[in-house]
Amino acid sequence: MKLLLILFSTLFLFGCKKNRNRIETMSANGGEYYVKKYFKNNSKTKIEVYRKPSILVYTKEFENKILTKFVEYYPNKKIKVLAEILHKPDFLNAKTYFQNGKLKGRGSYLYNYETDNALITDYWIYYNANTSEADSIVHYFCDGKNTSIATEVQKIDNKNHKSTKIKYFDVKLKDSVGDFLNYELRKVKTKN
Repeated sequence: MKLLLILFSTLFLFGCKKNRNRIETMSANGGEYYVKKYFKNNSKTKIEVYRKPSILVYTKEFENKILTKFVEYYPNKKIKVLAEILHKPDFLNAKTYFQNGKLKGRGSYLYNYETDNALITDYWIYYNANTSEADSIVHYFCDGKNTSIATEVQKIDNKNHKSTKIKYFDVKLKDSVGDFLNYELRKVKTKN
């Protein structure tokens, strides 16, 4: 009887062991989405998220547990956001696109592994959908955890070769708490 119990336990453990190279699927958001996770040597290499029935929403690629590429798609399968690692482990260089494929903006994201969020940060350049000329530069403050906010916008008038700067927030850094910042935001609205 003891030998039978050991044999059954061993077979059960081997039967439950996951394949090192596998694809796991699951549904999310009440079945509205489904997720495919790809593993190689038990390390996550890629995630694909689909809206049912089969519309690809975004993909994330990983190397040694570090996000190396993030792509978000429009329903027509054209790229909406393309972000690739610039500085490991969490700083991504990004481009955003209009649905017609023209460049909409370029800048950076800070990826938070705890919350699985890409937060817009630093300076972004945005382009006009019709002329493809730069029409604004926006500065974003990001605390690295869950807050990303536009602090200043510089509107560019290409026709008259002028620009207008509007400041929305002043950021006062108090100190650093672990990997994140302790700060105070003060709302302002001034034109220069």
